[in-house]
Amino acid sequence: MIAIVGIGLNTLIAGMGHWFEWVRLIGAAYLIWMGVQMFRSKGTLNADGTARKPRGGFFLQGLAVALSNPKTLVFFGAFFPQFISPAGNYPLQIVIMGLT
Repeated sequence: MIAIVGIGLNTLIAGMGHWFEWVRLIGAAYLIWMGVQMFRSKGTLNADGTARKPRGGFFLQGLAVALSNPKTLVFFGAFFPQFISPAGNYPLQIVIMGLT
């Protein structure tokens, strides 16, 4: 996310706000579909009674959620410019802020 903000795609996102409205609506429809599927499913557990792990593990599931959340782009896009000096080395400042 920090690399995306550092590249400058935050301004692209701000300029294409109407497309993100469609993404939001599609995401809402997907959540409704998932809810209906959960109500219709029987719910299966492992043989020992524990819940099944998601495909790819919890790390990949969390990574997918984090990368698909546009709010983090907006946050970093609003937060980082306050601390970047225009006269300094821009890529180096983004790397330091990202590591921090």
